[in-house]
Amino acid sequence: MRIVAALVLCGAGALAGCDSHTRYSPPPVGDQVTINRSTNLGRVSVGSAAVARFDLTNGGATDLIVLGGQGCCKVEGCAELAGEFPLTLAPGQTCTLKVACTFKRCGHFVGKIVLYTNSAQDKVVELSVLAEVAE
Repeated sequence: MRIVAALVLCGAGALAGCDSHTRYSPPPVGDQVTINRSTNLGRVSVGSAAVARFDLTNGGATDLIVLGGQGCCKVEGCAELAGEFPLTLAPGQTCTLKVACTFKRCGHFVGKIVLYTNSAQDKVVELSVLAEVAE
């Protein structure tokens, strides 16, 4: 019994003296999805089409997979994600996502696009396209 008690005390003393929470804690998780979440096309003509670009970078340590996305169409116009999905980005890799926009009515345009990813921090990423639509 004395031997067991001595081992337990030695183990407890060793653990109390070591810096295990620093040595064995997982590395901090970086922001895996780095993207300009809004882009302004400025002044555009009603009835015209334009392409908005969003630069997406995988800032994490594992592959980032963009599973797809959903655009919007409303009275003012449409914003639709272009390209083929799923799209895989290795750590540190950058790509440009394109959003095709059409403008149906004069006024302030705000098109929303939703991206779906495998990122634990950013499973759903919202993007915005802004424009002033004139004759």
